[in-house]
Amino acid sequence: MNQTLRSALCAALAATLVLGGAGCATVKKKFTRKKNAQEVRPVVYTEKEFSKPYTNEYYYTNNYNMWKVWHEELLKTIGGNAKSTRRSGEEAVARLKEMQTYLEEPKFTDLGSIISQVERAVTDIQNGVSDASGGQAKFTLEKTLRLVKSGYYTDDVKPWIKKDEIVL
Repeated sequence: MNQTLRSALCAALAATLVLGGAGCATVKKKFTRKKNAQEVRPVVYTEKEFSKPYTNEYYYTNNYNMWKVWHEELLKTIGGNAKSTRRSGEEAVARLKEMQTYLEEPKFTDLGSIISQVERAVTDIQNGVSDASGGQAKFTLEKTLRLVKSGYYTDDVKPWIKKDEIVL
């Protein structure tokens, strides 16, 4: 019995080695995950009428309000943190330029001269040309704040705001 058990054990071991070495494709297929084939959905393009969500007057008013906040912030931060002063100056100039895009002549060119004054004052502050309290640059910024507040409020420039048109 001992001899038959040993020969059966050797035969089983030999069969296991032969099958393991040869590889059983069905076992590999059985225990590997199958990739799910995703459905390819066709892309459909439809033409649709473009409608601008807001009017030019709305955009002008929004930029005016944002300019006012950034300009007042710029006046507060002069002589303080250089990073916040630079950011406030850049945003104030950017909002003024955006306001200018919605205006027609002659307000367009008038605002352009004010923008150049503000840009010059902001660069003077950033380059340290003005003294610690701002000096001439702060005076220029306060003057332009009064000018824009009094002459470029939405109700004041309503006749010069561009008419709404679709621009693609």
